[in-house]
Amino acid sequence: MKILKDDIKTGNFKKYYLLYGDDSFLVNSYKNKIIKSMFPENDDINLTIFEDKGIDVSEVVSVAETLPFFAERRLIVIIKSGWFSKSTDFADYLDKAPETTTFLFVEDSIDKRNRLYKYVSSNGYCCEIKIQSKDEVVGQVAAVLKGRGLLIGRADCEYFVDKVGLSMARIQSEVDKLCAYCYGKESVDSHDIDTICFEIPENRMFQMLDFIINGDYNKAIGLYNEMVLLHEKPTGILYMMTRTFTQLYQVLELSDKGMGRSDIVSVTGLRDFVVDKYLRYRKSYSPSVVNQIVDYGLSLENKIKTGDINEQIAVEMFIVKYCKK
Repeated sequence: MKILKDDIKTGNFKKYYLLYGDDSFLVNSYKNKIIKSMFPENDDINLTIFEDKGIDVSEVVSVAETLPFFAERRLIVIIKSGWFSKSTDFADYLDKAPETTTFLFVEDSIDKRNRLYKYVSSNGYCCEIKIQSKDEVVGQVAAVLKGRGLLIGRADCEYFVDKVGLSMARIQSEVDKLCAYCYGKESVDSHDIDTICFEIPENRMFQMLDFIINGDYNKAIGLYNEMVLLHEKPTGILYMMTRTFTQLYQVLELSDKGMGRSDIVSVTGLRDFVVDKYLRYRKSYSPSVVNQIVDYGLSLENKIKTGDINEQIAVEMFIVKYCKK
């Protein structure tokens, strides 16, 4: 990532770039930063964008062979072509492409065994953009708010990130709302965050877990009703609960096998703070019990699909069954 940032800052661009990763917002953001850095005057003449599968390779080659118009470089952006996950001979052309043409590839997924990937990796720069850690996001949120005239304490900033999640697209939206709400103020606190920011559904699932474990039916059903009022469908809530218990089962089973936290994060692909939350339930649940809960949730989902049970009743049955001590 540092190489990409340095190239954008200095304007010393390589001939080939590939951006990919699980944070689509940041991938798109860095794509735009490269374009803006290369063409600060919004030069559309020397910028060509191809998108989606079925791109005509001959058309790409034709544009690439055209000399830039009153500029040092021409930029071709190729988005979601699928060329990095299937066999393609485009690497053969890249080896012969004019030095005045820069290629920027943007993909959802790639295969590192792919010939085109290997070529770009060897002759340009491949950048995987992952969802950032909580600490990184907290620092960025504080910096953005400060830049817009609002101070926020570390604890309140962490609270904000915990509430809205690590998706940069969502964070940007919630920061905009927070700044509008706090217009005229000098700082942001947890009360402002609770008033204007929406909590991600995943957080509510952790609350639901706590209520179920504590046998607090009233709070669990109250949270369920609150989610319905926020336009969450009962089927979606049941799916999220079943998925949450499935993830809990995976974490507890791996923990019982002696696997440490960092290894569990690596194997499951879950965020580190999510694994930490699941590990809190080790004393309350065994993997076998959680597996039974998952099976019950899946059976209710199937009954809803076949019309054997009303979706709202199914969710309430799930909550009632597992709120019992």
